Amino acid sequence: AIHVESSEIVRASLHVALPWYTHIYTIPFLLLYPLLAYAYYVWYENWIKSEVRTFLACVSLGACHALIGQ
Repeated sequence: AIHVESSEIVRASLHVALPWYTHIYTIPFLLLYPLLAYAYYVWYENWIKSEVRTFLACVSLGACHALIGQ
């Protein structure tokens, strides 16, 4: 362990845990990821029909999840 002289530095923390209700934004994604997987594996020919649409759906969903989580 490293000995630190300053009491302010000893008490400092870079991580602050947020309460569970601040993560409500993830709830829609709990439904959207399985829906995309279902569409890909079961209804690919009827709903998606191309690799480009698959790529766009995955990137869009991932980007929305990343941006909303900020």
